[in-house]
Amino acid sequence: MTISEYLFRTKALRVSPHDKPFFYTSGKLGPFYINTHFLFGSEKEAYELLGMIDMLLCEDREKIPEIINQKAMEQYEKNDVYKSVMDELVKSIKKSIPSSDYGYISGGERRDWFFSYQAARILGKKHITIFKDRSVIFDKDDQIPFNTLHICDLITEASSFKNFWIPAIRAVGGELSSVISVVDRNQGGREFFEGEAIDFHPLIQIDGSFFVIAEKHGYIDKDQLDLIQDYIDDPDGSMRSFLKKNPAFIEQALKKGGRDSQKAHLLKEHDIYRLKQEDTV
Repeated sequence: MTISEYLFRTKALRVSPHDKPFFYTSGKLGPFYINTHFLFGSEKEAYELLGMIDMLLCEDREKIPEIINQKAMEQYEKNDVYKSVMDELVKSIKKSIPSSDYGYISGGERRDWFFSYQAARILGKKHITIFKDRSVIFDKDDQIPFNTLHICDLITEASSFKNFWIPAIRAVGGELSSVISVVDRNQGGREFFEGEAIDFHPLIQIDGSFFVIAEKHGYIDKDQLDLIQDYIDDPDGSMRSFLKKNPAFIEQALKKGGRDSQKAHLLKEHDIYRLKQEDTV
């Protein structure tokens, strides 16, 4: 199977019904979302590891490198999905980035670690564990400055790189020179890396052509594809148009309760899609 197929098989990529887009954390709507860490093998196994990481972050984060590294190695040896994804990831690294171009592999809190530890092990590189407070854990050698290849699960706008990962590496005498991402959501991350002169290589880019192929293989239907293509062309405009055509959608979500109700309240309170305003010419 390809990584694209594994995204659907593990439900790492979920597409909404054409008449029920998902609520995102921001309160906005969209027709799909991605949990790349499900490629660890399954949703259950991914959340088990994430729970372990959260526990270690609270209790003893110095143990994270040893414990998560061990868990990733064990999963690689027993789970075909994770092994296939990691093998493809390492293959891409070897093809795209000479080993001499980087001295370390880094991964950021938390989901990057699902992939960065095992990649470092396979490639025989030391691992830099980066936290959101910009602190790091790694075995530092005498080489300063040094280059780092950062491995991440998902790229959107690359804000974590700007705010956390790049400053953290620079603070310890390094430079984040290359990035390998399992998935690129095609939302501006590539342009950010180009501006920073950082070499960027995604395994999968989520764009219109990706979903055209998914429809041909039966993973989504034509109505879902149409909604997705409208969204990709104009995320805010397409969802505003959807809400104007389906005026009961927000109220139904509010009555439903739970997380969707909270997000619907956020959408309505902040008038995210300017539904209270008159259309402008």
